[in-house]
Amino acid sequence: MLDHVLGEPPAVPDGTAGDEPADWRAALGALARSYLEQLRRHPWLLKVNQARTVLGPNAVRGLERSLGGIRGMGLSDAELISTIITVNSFVEGIARARLHTSEASRETGLSDDDFWENQRPYLERAMLSGDYPLMAALSDDAFDYGTDHFAFGLQRLIDGFEVLVERRSGGRRSGE
Repeated sequence: MLDHVLGEPPAVPDGTAGDEPADWRAALGALARSYLEQLRRHPWLLKVNQARTVLGPNAVRGLERSLGGIRGMGLSDAELISTIITVNSFVEGIARARLHTSEASRETGLSDDDFWENQRPYLERAMLSGDYPLMAALSDDAFDYGTDHFAFGLQRLIDGFEVLVERRSGGRRSGE
């Protein structure tokens, strides 16, 4: 069943159509978005222990496609695998948080708004106590539902990988 789901085609530019590798930044972004969507469609994947994934043709094909998209980073083989693991772990964390939020709403019958409204009296007392000055100083939009934590975190990961790629290339941006 796992290998069957892993056979769903990811939207990852892999650079295999020509001699030039794909833009690794676009490939990492597409890999992350594709995996997040796959986890949304199949939330049971978050419960599968993939520390020792049984490899099937789709799992191997998916890794091949992912590697094809990021091989232009100029990193060692171990670093390429670590890059994929890092991005996948980030995506799984975001997907797990979204799943837990959805499950909590379904199990309790309370929307997020209702839950936080019920928490308001305690939170107001805590903020007025003076015991939490850093939290009390946060702006009203600090916990805004509209904040796209996935996009923010993914871009920071890609930015961090960019620093590593530049170091490996002697300070030249890839593509220069």
